[in-house]
Amino acid sequence: MQSTMTNVQLTTAAILRHGASVHGAARVRTLQPEGSVKIGTFAQV
Repeated sequence: MQSTMTNVQLTTAAILRHGASVHGAARVRTLQPEGSVKIGTFAQV
């Protein structure tokens, strides 16, 4: 029986790289420390 595990580590950087390549044009909002909201695309994050 084959495993569904991957040989690649699941890291935050890997998740962000995947998001940028697959969902690069999607708009995201980032809450800044001072309380303002920054809007950009996933690729910009």
